[in-house]
Amino acid sequence: MAFIQAIIVGIIMLVAGVPWAGVLALVVLVLGIAQIPALIVTLPAIGYIWWVGTYSTGAAIGWTVLLAVAGMADNVLKH
Repeated sequence: MAFIQAIIVGIIMLVAGVPWAGVLALVVLVLGIAQIPALIVTLPAIGYIWWVGTYSTGAAIGWTVLLAVAGMADNVLKH
């Protein structure tokens, strides 16, 4: 389940243009194996998306929703 979540988060961050998306996906994998929420990684990525200002408001909201849901996907995958 940690692998699936890491793949989902990694793909979303890669498409969104977050730098070091692969490394961050690896961190999500390690956190998932350790049973630590991936929101620790996805929340700073969301902050980056809003901070750089290269996204329109609609796109930033869309990436925020996708990353938040992907960060909490372990709750759905475990049940």
